[in-house]
Amino acid sequence: MTEALWLTLGLAFGVAAGWFVARTKTPKADADTIRKHPPGLEEKDPYSLRPSVLTAGERSFYDVLRTVLPDDYTVLLKVRLGDLLNVTYGAGNRQSAHAQVCSKSLDFVVCNAMLSPLLTVVLVDGTLGRNASQTRELVDRVLEKVELPIERVPLRPSYDEASLRQLIARHVKLHSVHAEAPHLAISA
Repeated sequence: MTEALWLTLGLAFGVAAGWFVARTKTPKADADTIRKHPPGLEEKDPYSLRPSVLTAGERSFYDVLRTVLPDDYTVLLKVRLGDLLNVTYGAGNRQSAHAQVCSKSLDFVVCNAMLSPLLTVVLVDGTLGRNASQTRELVDRVLEKVELPIERVPLRPSYDEASLRQLIARHVKLHSVHAEAPHLAISA
């Protein structure tokens, strides 16, 4: 009879502990909070168009950056690092080397009139996890090797034009010379 008693007490304790854990369990921070369709009724292509390519903070930075740069410079948005780099034959495994940079992206790339990259800009919000730190080290190392400067700018709701001009001027000639196109005179 004592075995049955211990078994009953163990079972009761297990149920109580399970109930307690289930009640105190908090939802994961990365859990998807969007309501989902019931199983079997999911959409084939569950996508919607974003209202803008840029977030409000990115748009604020972009607007000030465009005012700072001369007209003959171009700003590319959300550029994959793999689109800027070639993998050299010095790589032990070219496919692996390409995959390493292909999934990384830069928020802004400032290019000259020939679309040659001159400067990269990444907006940072100050929250870096371990993976983000490793990604940052890889991106910094690769960009340093190819001699393409990177500036990390804190993400803010607005940006000061003078301080941004000073930051950009370290890497980009802000007083560009515009070549005048020859004009043809037509006589009547």
